[in-house]
Amino acid sequence: MTTLEPISTGRKHPDARCEDCDLNIARATFVLSTGPADAKLAIVGEGPGYQEGRTGIPFSGPSGKLLDSLLEGNGIDRGTTFLTNATLCRPVNGPLSKKAIACCKPRLLKELGELPNLEQILTLGNAASQTVLNTDIGITTLRVGPPRKSPYFGDVDVVPTIHPAACLRQSDFFPNLRNDVRKLRSQTVGWVEPEYKVWDTEEDASNGLLLLLKEY
Repeated sequence: MTTLEPISTGRKHPDARCEDCDLNIARATFVLSTGPADAKLAIVGEGPGYQEGRTGIPFSGPSGKLLDSLLEGNGIDRGTTFLTNATLCRPVNGPLSKKAIACCKPRLLKELGELPNLEQILTLGNAASQTVLNTDIGITTLRVGPPRKSPYFGDVDVVPTIHPAACLRQSDFFPNLRNDVRKLRSQTVGWVEPEYKVWDTEEDASNGLLLLLKEY
């Protein structure tokens, strides 16, 4: 005999379509977004993991620790970022379903849209990246190149990348994640004329080369 999951009473979040979601069950852990209202950077993951379910804090598990180290290495203070996920409920039976992602999408877009100073969004994995960019392109293709624009957030730069959890499972992904996080601190600057020196004799050129080698 099939045992039905007990349904949660009411909506867990007022802006999500919880009543239509397959995660709207009593044993699905719910983890709210967190971060300052004046955040310039938002980080969007896929869904809470086991550790997040215990602590109630996004990105508090092993993948969060990897993310923290990359942010710190790029001079980004996690405390100044807005942290959320494509779904606020933890998947209980495997990966996130498209239905669950769609049901939580109105909530995600509203939360991000209510950040008045938002300049950048780092999206981790397929669910987050495809939701924010409104596309079905896979993350390995989507992450290539400069930051992208979302149809929902105007001039905000979106940096889609591999989820840290995928890097923990397969280390070959890590260089991609590291390089993508670096895009958050890159700035486009105008052309600056390089400094150079011209030597007229072979002896001067040799001495100049030796001097450069000593410096580097």
